[in-house]
Parts: sequence; C-alpha cells; structure tokens
Amino acid sequence: MLALRTTWGEWRVEHDRAVVLSIQFPPKPPREAKPLRVLGRVRPELQWLADFLEAYGSKRPQQVTTPRLPSWGTDFQRAVWRELGRIPFGQVRSYGEIAGKVKRSGASRAVGTACGSNPWPMLIPCHRVVRSDLSTGGFSGGPGWKKWLLKFEGHEGTKSPSHA
Repeated sequence: MLALRTTWGEWRVEHDRAVVLSIQFPPKPPREAKPLRVLGRVRPELQWLADFLEAYGSKRPQQVTTPRLPSWGTDFQRAVWRELGRIPFGQVRSYGEIAGKVKRSGASRAVGTACGSNPWPMLIPCHRVVRSDLSTGGFSGGPGWKKWLLKFEGHEGTKSPSHA
C-alpha cells in the first residue's frame, strides 16, 4: 500500500508495479478547490497516476489506459465501468441512463452496485453518476467527496446535455 501525499490529502493506493489495484480517498475533501499537486517523490512506475491526479486537479482530465487497471469484475461491472469512463468532465449521467447504455434498462440499482464496487474511483469516474432527480446517491469515497468533486467539475445540479 502506498500513501500518496497531495494538496488534497493522502490517497491510499494499492498497486502491483504500475498496475493500480485500488484507490482510497483521503478522509475528507479539501476545504477549498486548490489545484491538486502530488507532494514528494513518486515511484517511477506510478508517475502516470501522479500525472493523472494533477491533470484532474488542474481541470485537464485524462483518460486512463486499460493496461494500468486489472480486468476485474463481472461482464456487467466491466461494461458499466467502461461507460463511466465515457462521461465527460463536468457532466453527469443517471444510474438509469447508464443501465440503458449497457443494454440493461431497468437495472439502475445494479448500476449503483457496480459503481459502489469500482475499486478505482477518480480513474473510473463513478462520482459522475447520480439519481434521476440529480441528487447525488452513494459514493465509495463518501457523500462529501462526491458532492465536492461534482462541484469542482462545475456541475451545479442542473441537467447535463444528455438529459436535455
């Protein structure tokens, strides 16, 4: 387990060389939306993760390449996680919309379960999935983090273009 110190707090990263097995958020989101910077040295094999976090924290999000994440989960979970990776920075989708995108209409709760079992929050942006009424729903990093990240991305509780 690696403790990755940043200006947003200490992230816990379980990894096997350059492959990230899981990420845990710091206990609380920062009080203010300052740029995310990694403090101290980072193992060379995880420099990509530090770069990803810093780009996100500067509102220049990047996609994560698949070889850096193990292929865990059921076929359904992997389909949901792939769809989450397509949600643009600053936008949200409902659990029901994601269910439809993975050809499982009516499986909103199953999508929520897949989001909750995502071991790579931030890398696979499950925080961008909300209830149909735009309330936040759950999040593995905690409800405070989910609200904070959505606000940081500029989502203020209004419908995204896909909802129009």
